[in-house]
Amino acid sequence: MPGEIEITLDQVRKVKFRFRDIEELCRRLGNITLVQLAERAAGGDPQFVLWGLWAGLRHEDQRLTPNKVLELLDKHLESGGGGLVDICSLLDSALVQSGVFGKRSQDGGPKGGDGPPGP
Repeated sequence: MPGEIEITLDQVRKVKFRFRDIEELCRRLGNITLVQLAERAAGGDPQFVLWGLWAGLRHEDQRLTPNKVLELLDKHLESGGGGLVDICSLLDSALVQSGVFGKRSQDGGPKGGDGPPGP
């Protein structure tokens, strides 16, 4: 399905951001803006990883808790499944695919100046 990015944690899961998830993510991270969200995604912020995964996986499981996400992350990191920077990159891709930063061009890049805010 468009806008979904796969990640293997306890099982293959699909990260997807709906507007409600992005709004909740920004609130959980301290009422930050989209510019700040993009900066946190690029910076490998552990809080962004926790709340980003929680928000991006809620479409699959509304009962998912932050504590369960922490357990999934611990197991993922212990198994050598990838580091926080890798997960940040995946979450960033899912945010871009959500369309919150604007439309995508034919080649998959941002259309015009509507891409994610730069640093």
